[in-house]
Amino acid sequence: MNNLFFSKNHKSIYLLTYIFVGITLYLLINSSNLSAQQTFVKSPYMIFNNDKLGMRLLWQNNDSVACAVILKDSISADEKLYRNNENNQFHQHIINFDSLQAGHTYLYSVECDKEIRRGSFQSRQDTNFQRFSFLAYGDTRTYPENHNRLAEQMYKLIKSNNTYQTFVVATGDIVANGDNEEDWDNQFFDPKYKGIQALLANMPYMSAMGNHEGQGDLFQKYFPYDYNSDDVFYYSFDYGIAHFIIIDQFDDYSIGSKQYRWIIDDLKRNKSKWNIAVMHKPGYTAGGHKNSKKVQRILQPIFKKYNIKLVLTGHNHYYSRAEVEGVTHITTGGGGAPLYMPRKKKNIITIDRSFHFCKIDVSMDSLVISAIRSDGSQIEKFTINR
Repeated sequence: MNNLFFSKNHKSIYLLTYIFVGITLYLLINSSNLSAQQTFVKSPYMIFNNDKLGMRLLWQNNDSVACAVILKDSISADEKLYRNNENNQFHQHIINFDSLQAGHTYLYSVECDKEIRRGSFQSRQDTNFQRFSFLAYGDTRTYPENHNRLAEQMYKLIKSNNTYQTFVVATGDIVANGDNEEDWDNQFFDPKYKGIQALLANMPYMSAMGNHEGQGDLFQKYFPYDYNSDDVFYYSFDYGIAHFIIIDQFDDYSIGSKQYRWIIDDLKRNKSKWNIAVMHKPGYTAGGHKNSKKVQRILQPIFKKYNIKLVLTGHNHYYSRAEVEGVTHITTGGGGAPLYMPRKKKNIITIDRSFHFCKIDVSMDSLVISAIRSDGSQIEKFTINR
């Protein structure tokens, strides 16, 4: 009996020792990753600010931590050090880089509590710059695995051809429930989705408001664009010879409303060669959510009058292209959300049920638009002439 007791006890000691050693090794191996996740709740990402040669860098930590940012001009090799404390009770940090050199590639590093995150960007081109490219897509919500594969394809493009490392235009519905902090943490900023985080770290992200952004408080928190006024989400920006106007369809834009007047005034003041509109709900669809009659009745006449040749929308989870009275309406809602089945309908030229993004090449005389699936294959390529 005693031998049996000691034999069983001996095995238990071995088992406990094995478990203890295994846990210890796991913690040692993964300590740097755990520490990184604890320090950076949301790794650095970028948006444009209203300085025409500026950039806004944001990140969020899990606690009050002072951070140091080094910005380096890759052409002149000039470096600048920024000391930064959190901007609010959410441990969010925001730095504005103003008066950069037009079209230069900048490298940055952010160090907080001995953890470092790095990225790069190309500063904006001035209004005389006649040729550039950008990327567009939308509806990334709900299934980040799908979004991550697409982001990997987009990041692969900018790494192979840095002329595309300019900016991303998004058509909204970034997460499933924009009023839920956990959805932002799990669906968009989760560090395990390396493709998404690489894209955010190296491309400013300019988004329209989607219906899944809810009340918009968290959307505004994480994307504090230079909006026209408080509690609305419409704004505009310039890049080279193009002007981008982002419309908030969840604020009143009926004829005579404040937003309607702003749209007219913004387009009247603008002298760019190209005007491009970005919003969430399409006026002309291939099924799923119905055509927006409000877009057709109120916005389409504005698009015609002020020579907006391209309108980028989402909301329906597929790719489609409509041509209406000289205006091209693209639905690019294949960013990761569950796909819908498109159908050929009136005004619809092309449909494709896929996760995809658009790359858009801008020149003085044309817009060349290529729709690319997440596997790298091409849906279509076409040209809009002035």
